[in-house]
This record gives sequence, C-alpha cells and structure tokens, in this order.
Amino acid sequence: MRKRIAGALLLGLGAAPLQAADPGQPYALIGMAVLPPDAHIDGLQIGGLSGVDYDPLSHDWFLISDDRSEHGPARLWRARIAYDHGQPPRIDGLHPVFLHREDGSLFPAPGTGSEASDAESIRVAPDGKSLVWSSEGDAKDAFGPSVRRARLDGSPLGKLPLPANLAYDPLRQTGPRPNLSFEGLGFAAKGRQLWLSMEAPLQQDGPLASAAQGTMVRFTRLSWPSGRLLRQLAYPVDPIGPFPAGKLADNGVSEILPLDARHLLVLERSGVEIGKMDFRYRSRVYCAASDGASDVARITSLRDGGFKPMRKRLAIDLSALPIPAVDNVEGMALGPALSNGHASLVFVTDNNFAANHPTQVIALEIMAKPKAVAKALCR
Repeated sequence: MRKRIAGALLLGLGAAPLQAADPGQPYALIGMAVLPPDAHIDGLQIGGLSGVDYDPLSHDWFLISDDRSEHGPARLWRARIAYDHGQPPRIDGLHPVFLHREDGSLFPAPGTGSEASDAESIRVAPDGKSLVWSSEGDAKDAFGPSVRRARLDGSPLGKLPLPANLAYDPLRQTGPRPNLSFEGLGFAAKGRQLWLSMEAPLQQDGPLASAAQGTMVRFTRLSWPSGRLLRQLAYPVDPIGPFPAGKLADNGVSEILPLDARHLLVLERSGVEIGKMDFRYRSRVYCAASDGASDVARITSLRDGGFKPMRKRLAIDLSALPIPAVDNVEGMALGPALSNGHASLVFVTDNNFAANHPTQVIALEIMAKPKAVAKALCR
C-alpha cells in the first residue's frame, strides 16, 4: 500500500530544470521538487517541514515536521532525495518516524498539561546512529524549548543540558520568546561541537526586527555530546524592510549550517502578510564569520552593547532564483557530492499545512568541492 501511495505522490511532483550559473557566481540551481499540500503517506499529511539533513552512511534524508500532534503524531520523515548535475530532485520512499518523549510515549497536542513538541531543526549525529533535534517548546503548557537526542527510529535518548540564559521564563521577562527560539542546529569541529541558533532575540536582548531596524540574536556553541557551553556570539539580523501598515511581518534566523571552524551559513527568512494569515516570504543565506566576535555568554542583555557581533555577507538570495515564488524556507543541509565532484545544498519549505501552499525541495549546485564550500560562498 505504501508503495502504491508513494508512486501516486511522485506523479504530483514538479521540477524546475537546471539553470546555467552566471559567470563568477558560486552556485547554480539544479531544480525544485514540489509536494502538493494534500500529500499523504499512510494516512499522514506531509507538511510543516522545518528541518532537513542528509545521512552520508545510509544516503537517506531526514525531514522533521513542526506538526504539534495536530495533524497526526509528532514526527519526522525519512526519505530518498535523488538529484545530480542536470537532474532535478525527485523524492521517493517517504515514511514517517514518530518522535517520543523521554518516558517513551508520543507527544500530545498542546493544551493537555503535558509537553507538546514544536520541532524546528534536525541533524544526524556524528556517530551516524542517532539524531539531534530542537523543539521550540510548548508555552501554552509552560514548557520551554529543548534540544533532544533520539535514535533513528525516533525513540528518546534524552535532552541536552542548556545554558541558564536560554531557560524559559513563564513570566516572559527573560529567556526565549515563545515560538521564536531554537530554530537552527549544526555540527562543527568534526562533530565535537554543536551550534544552536535563536530565531529572535531573548526577551532581555531587545525588540524583534522592525521595518527599519534589525536586531541581535544569540548563537551558542556547545561541546558535543556533553552540552557544555563553549561560547555564545551575537548575530545581527536584517530589518524586515518596508511593509504595509496594519499587516503582520517578521524577520529571523530559521536555520544555520556550520561550514568550517570560522564560517556558518545563516538562513534569514522574512515574511510579510498579504492576506489574512497568508504571507509572502523572502529568504536569504548569509555567510557569518565567528572569528573576532565577542563571547556574550556573560552579558545579561545585548541591549547594553559593548560587544563585537559576528560579521556577515550575503551568499545566496533564494528569492532571486529562476523558479516560481520560493515559499517559507526553514530547512538547509549539505547533500552528497554531485557526479562532477561539486557540492550540493538543499533547502525545504514549511507550508504550515496551508491548503494553498505546497512543500518545496530546492537543490543547488555549489561550484566547489565539498571541502571548499566555505571558500566558494564566503569569499
């Protein structure tokens, strides 16, 4: 039955052809696959995809959904995504993996008094036998954000200890803002370190980004697997830019991807309301440099200044790709090397389970070998 449903689903996939790279541009579009909003496997709706990662051992992809057990049990999806130089991506073999709490039970929906999941990012652990994933928590039931470990089948391996300034405050005077917290994860230093990024500033660090003014968010570097705090840096988020009065709008960090000891790719995603709770998005990938930035772990509030933030430069404007409108990009991962030896970079969109928004999987070719991605995109 699963094969028959998956086969029908693949007929609904769309793909954009390879686009020639502009002279000197360090990347080119390979293509885009589209999952329709009503796509289902085993009776479960595919949507809300907020994180993605590639496992070089199994050659499988892991895509995590931010479904808070409202469209089925909280889950991730394991899949094959095939693409190459000149061959747009094709998704196959999708099957769900349910996420579990530490007692082995499934996560409930919000409002039960027990902790619900709001998954945002996922990475394959360096051992290749487990996963690490982040949840923005469950403010409705007074549970804060977390970083969790799990086996490949979704069974729990425990939570990672976190710095005190990232603890959730039910009074909302300090700490992470509800639904604006642990959006990005990424391994560095050959798997000995884990970066964790905030989507928006901590309560005490200042206001959210506005039309005219950006903001500062904290990136935290932890020792893996102990979770010991190594450093905390401030990253400058762009202003939203102009938007119509009376409309909702935001800009924040939706994912990070460490490239080497100094550089991270940072995905900034802004949204502007164009209809009631319907948004138009712009997503940009910056290369951020950690060297020279101040350790802000002991700074109570970033409002006070007195520190050097990370430096950044624009690497990729996803909204400028020659494909139909790029939606709400939330996941970013390096994929396998292409047949020509070049690296690949994959993005996935979160359609928020909206009936008029498909899920997009976008693949780019980086004009460099995998070990030289930072040199290509951060020059």
